[in-house]
Amino acid sequence: MKLSYGTIRVIVGALTLAFVARPLAAQSDSPADIVLGILGGQIDQASEDLKKDGFLADSDFEKWLANPKVAIDSAAATMRPYYEMNDETMPVNATAPLSARLTDLRNEALRVAPSYSFPSGLVADPAINSVVVAMFAKNVPGSKVLKVGMEGKEWGINRDDFGLVESRYRYGYALYQMPGERFARCSTITYRENFDGKNYQKSDFVGFRATRWQLAK
Repeated sequence: MKLSYGTIRVIVGALTLAFVARPLAAQSDSPADIVLGILGGQIDQASEDLKKDGFLADSDFEKWLANPKVAIDSAAATMRPYYEMNDETMPVNATAPLSARLTDLRNEALRVAPSYSFPSGLVADPAINSVVVAMFAKNVPGSKVLKVGMEGKEWGINRDDFGLVESRYRYGYALYQMPGERFARCSTITYRENFDGKNYQKSDFVGFRATRWQLAK
């Protein structure tokens, strides 16, 4: 999946806010140091998450592992104006520390990927399977869905502040291969159907919660 415009805006917005909150004139650190400090904590958390079960929040997987160049370019675009404010030229290697951190994180994700395979004990649901396959075909260019399984047959219920039913959902997993990637991706997914007051409506909503690289089996 491509890094969404919204995710890119979050990256740039968070970095810009940090600079606004701490004017450059009052800083002893360079813009590159500040960016690495901001993003370094997030990368540290992603590294800890990898150690648990290989999964990262889907937005973090896309940002740090699948599309690190987008995150690096966004960081560079945020840094550059603050160098220019001090009549300085941004060093060509300003993003090198960030790039190195992301390379280490990616290597760790690839190292642990063979430890994981598709979860066992899942329930097949042909109707949901069809929705998931169609969603991938539409929204994830080049992907090939290998397996889909749901966690049991029971539905969770979403209610509004007054206790009225809004929708129902089921959790599951989707295993799929992306072009050029050594390992398959496994994503935890949510399938949701809205309630219209009388019936639940068939839906094409499939949300991604977390993703990891793993064996294609």
